[in-house]
Amino acid sequence: MDKAWETSFVRRGFIVCVTYGITVWFMWSIGVEDAYLNALVLTGGYILSTLSLPFLKQWWIKNK
Repeated sequence: MDKAWETSFVRRGFIVCVTYGITVWFMWSIGVEDAYLNALVLTGGYILSTLSLPFLKQWWIKNK
């Protein structure tokens, strides 16, 4: 179950929400314009990294 939690969409979704919220708060507190929109860049990067890692892992295992 521990491994299932590590790869679950619930965990990833929670991390995305927390990351977005903290990033928006930080950007807003330092006066960044369009903090809500700009925070999507960081959050989007996290989402892309979690989607690409399983593919890279399989490729690495296959070629090792």
